[in-house]
Amino acid sequence: MIIDGMATTALAWHLQGANRRARTLATLQASPFDRVRMAALAGRCTLDSLEERVAELAGIGVTAELVLLHPDDGIADVAAAARYLEEVVPRLAQHPNVWWSLSADPSLLPGISEHDWVRLANLVAEEDPGHHPLSITVPAGSPLLWRRGFTHGSVTARSPPRRMGPDARPPQAGRHGTCAATRATRPTRGSA
Repeated sequence: MIIDGMATTALAWHLQGANRRARTLATLQASPFDRVRMAALAGRCTLDSLEERVAELAGIGVTAELVLLHPDDGIADVAAAARYLEEVVPRLAQHPNVWWSLSADPSLLPGISEHDWVRLANLVAEEDPGHHPLSITVPAGSPLLWRRGFTHGSVTARSPPRRMGPDARPPQAGRHGTCAATRATRPTRGSA
């Protein structure tokens, strides 16, 4: 049974060699996944190359959920983030199989405030005439989940301890799960 709406993560698959990319595409095509989260990392590859990978995903019916802002891109402040988004979003917005994720972990970009994240979300909306879905990944309870610029949010949550009681161990650092909390705030391509 294939379940619609399943996503997976392959953050840097598009930066691999041709053989590995082909294997990744074949694996995705044979799987129930219809969306793959990947880091745009446009600072590490050309936009032409990134567009080719997004088109390859479209060819097998997979949506590219592009994590736009990542510390590996060398973005340290809101001005640099805005310049980057103004270059990347209009180029990739031409593809119908694109979703945006503004950041997979805003805490890794401490030079960008909560107010700035909202301004950047609005910038993505302005630069995207197709109004593709836009998310941000934050801890549960973050006010960013309910900000107008985002169509949905991804929530990180610590895994619970395996044992309950006074000797239960806290969750291990770095272990978390992500789930989507969807809230439509603007029309998306294909919506009525």
